Amino acid sequence: MISISSCFTKAIRNNKEQFAKEIKDSQVIVDMIILKSFIFYSDEIKKDEKLINAYEDILLALTEIRNEKAAVLLDEFRIH
Repeated sequence: MISISSCFTKAIRNNKEQFAKEIKDSQVIVDMIILKSFIFYSDEIKKDEKLINAYEDILLALTEIRNEKAAVLLDEFRIH
């Protein structure tokens, strides 16, 4: 989670358009990662501040390129 967050943060900072294209090309995998993390590991993530920040940063990066699933998951993660 932390490595993905770091990669996403650097990629979006360097070239947002390229990041969006790469995510679109791998959308199924990215969606699986963020959804399974939420469903199966949300409680574990919430026990570790570094994991919370990493997961939220991933979702924020995806939200920045208008990924609606990420926006919904971010809201749900913060609420529950």
